[in-house]
Amino acid sequence: MADNKNFQIGERIRECRKLKSMSQSELAEAIGVSDNTISNMETGNNNVKLENIEKVADFFKVSLDYLVKGVGQAPSDDDFLNRYNKLLQEDKKKMIEFMNIFFPETA
Repeated sequence: MADNKNFQIGERIRECRKLKSMSQSELAEAIGVSDNTISNMETGNNNVKLENIEKVADFFKVSLDYLVKGVGQAPSDDDFLNRYNKLLQEDKKKMIEFMNIFFPETA
């Protein structure tokens, strides 16, 4: 039976996989585990090895803290930061202004 913490890890793994439009089988093959291992991770099975969670984190370039605790580098951070870094300085200022208007609690 899955506990809440394991279920949350599974939800974050599923989110990463879906953002990359991958099936469980594709992810399993990419990190060298069985399809059943991915299924167990996503459903919050208690018998998941930390080593396999680390493989998922490495593959999706997210922090282990993100998968386990929900804090740290999330899957979309890389894409956002890469795009932001390519902006001209003037456009970066506009982006910050936009964020301050729509997300004032983060300013």
